[in-house]
Amino acid sequence: MSGFYFIFLLWSIWIIFTFIISKQYKYRFQVSLITLLLLILFPYKVHFLNVTIQLPSLVILVICYFYLSAFSYSKKLYMILSIFIMMTGFTGSLLLELYDPVWIFIDRRLLLGFFVFLLVQFLYTRSIKSQIICTVVGTLQGEIVYSIILKKWEFPYTIGSWDYLDVCAIFLLLIMLWALINYVLSNISLKNSVEKEKQG
Repeated sequence: MSGFYFIFLLWSIWIIFTFIISKQYKYRFQVSLITLLLLILFPYKVHFLNVTIQLPSLVILVICYFYLSAFSYSKKLYMILSIFIMMTGFTGSLLLELYDPVWIFIDRRLLLGFFVFLLVQFLYTRSIKSQIICTVVGTLQGEIVYSIILKKWEFPYTIGSWDYLDVCAIFLLLIMLWALINYVLSNISLKNSVEKEKQG
């Protein structure tokens, strides 16, 4: 079912930040409000200049542009280059799926989510915030380019559709899993080094 991963992720985040996270946490209210807003807007679309955009995707894009505006000049230049790479890579994968669908041997959402996760790891190795902004802005702009290409054949296409939101959710789940693995491995290595120092 389209949108399942996205809804599951949003409900999980909303429950955690509303009922589990400490009230002293700085971003608790902001995260809860944004996730609830995205859940409410999930079914709605916006029609603008002969294109159709899923409303949650538009909201996420605006939020990412807002955070991007706070970057320094040098970081913005690198981010623009990274977004362009992400956009062309994502558009290329969508076109590959369109012209030669035999390559899509598993669920396309899982495949695209894993592809953008791998691609952004080459562009940003440490900053999760930069990884999310680069991926969301790059893939959504890729969706816009893809919809323009499909317009030539008059194929209807919704930018940031439920399938796209599922791809974003899978990407975010992979990012969180990767961060957890890094955290556990760093703690294990730190513990081992402390134990070696005590033995020495």
